[in-house]
Amino acid sequence: IGMSSYGPMTSPAESRIRWLLTAAIIGLVLYMSRGWISRLLTPEVGDPNAIPRAITPRGDLAADEQATVEIFESVSPSTVFVTTLAQGWRRGLLGVEPFTVPQGTGSGFIWDEKGNIVTNFHVVASAARSGGQCRIRLKTGNEFTALFVGADPDHDIAVVKIVANASLLKPIPIGTSKDLLVGQKAFAIGNPFGYDYTLTSGLISALGRSIQTRERREIQNLIQTDAAISPGSSGGPLLDSTGRLIGMTTAVDARALASNIGFAVPVDVINRIVPELIRDAAQTVAPAQASMGILVIDEQLLRANGITKGVMVRKVEEGSAAEKAGLKGVAPLPNGSVSFGDLILAIDETPIDNMLDLRTVLRKHKPGDRVKVKYDRFESGQKTSLEAELTLGTAPQ
Repeated sequence: IGMSSYGPMTSPAESRIRWLLTAAIIGLVLYMSRGWISRLLTPEVGDPNAIPRAITPRGDLAADEQATVEIFESVSPSTVFVTTLAQGWRRGLLGVEPFTVPQGTGSGFIWDEKGNIVTNFHVVASAARSGGQCRIRLKTGNEFTALFVGADPDHDIAVVKIVANASLLKPIPIGTSKDLLVGQKAFAIGNPFGYDYTLTSGLISALGRSIQTRERREIQNLIQTDAAISPGSSGGPLLDSTGRLIGMTTAVDARALASNIGFAVPVDVINRIVPELIRDAAQTVAPAQASMGILVIDEQLLRANGITKGVMVRKVEEGSAAEKAGLKGVAPLPNGSVSFGDLILAIDETPIDNMLDLRTVLRKHKPGDRVKVKYDRFESGQKTSLEAELTLGTAPQ
């Protein structure tokens, strides 16, 4: 009784007790050996004897790599970073105190040891038209305020000039574009998105392309390349495999950014137009430049508020030709607002639509010349058309 062929029978209670004891023993063993198990399952972290790895010798660069390095080292000192500054206002349309704000960035290259810099017209157009500043930074880090020399908007070419020691100026080597072939290598140096001195490479993808600018001008006979060109690269050099200038990057097809379809003005066009712009400036700019003695309102502020033509006087300098002729600038009103300045519309029958027009006219004169100025005056909500004769003074150097 109470026996089986396999031994004594165990009651259900005894089985539970044995199971619990077995589970407790196993749990205790696992708990006590948890560190050992953890080390077994987890690799050891840290090594107090760690030292730098031995360097595998690189060997010589491939011939094409060495050639690319040499192109960048040779030509990058001839490339510049262009920044334009425009006037801003602290309050209202014509706030009493202006301040300058960054307008845009681009690239350019050194043309000669006299400080002439070539870039795209669209890079400096806003500063040239509104009286803003154009700043040039060399690879050495030296920065200069540039003078506007001239432009050919139909080819998107502009020349500005800096006054710098010739030792800082390395003119870019000039090549030719008449013998370019589709498929040959092309290299671009620029400042895309503000990342200065960026080198990209690709091929000449096509020749003789035409594009339309944002100003609805058609630029013809452009070089097409797949070397990456991004905002900020405009105005930079496009080079051949020997490091010679073959074009100036000017635009990228926004519909095909992923395909890197970019365009460049051929160097043969640049080499014809740039000397003309420099010669014209030398013929029209007197050694002592003529000046009306005014500061002007930013063109974009005027256009945004419905004034489509003309140059508005912000401030008349004391003792200037403009002051003697009775021109008025922006003035505060008792109610805390400001009055408009005089809006210059023509000089000697030549229409003045923007600051670029005004500068062009003044370059044709020398201090002491008399000119007739047509302008609108805004007083008490009324506009009056007036004329004044003034004797041009000397621009500050």
